[in-house]
Amino acid sequence: AVVSTQSTGALEKQTVYHNSPSPDYYVARNKKKFMVREEECTEVPVTPTPMRTVVEGVYGDYHVATEELLQFFKENLTYPPKYIHIDPTFCRLLVPGLHADTVLQFLEQKGF
Repeated sequence: AVVSTQSTGALEKQTVYHNSPSPDYYVARNKKKFMVREEECTEVPVTPTPMRTVVEGVYGDYHVATEELLQFFKENLTYPPKYIHIDPTFCRLLVPGLHADTVLQFLEQKGF
């Protein structure tokens, strides 16, 4: 996806995510597949080791993306996660638990 910044005023800038169904954020693909995986949280020193779902290639307003994803979890899961960790350094979202299938449903339903 091509991302461009347009100047609409004196110092006002707006980022436009081309080919994105959301004006607020974009979720990239790698070789036509979303970069969603489930992994162990090895940095947490407890047993059994907790699992998390990692969504990579997320750009834009992370707060809008997490709010929409949390709402989707609430509507579709009996026990939805209560939070999503934002990792802006690596452009990813970290969801506690094994939710790759639900995340993929969300992305497909949104039109990414």
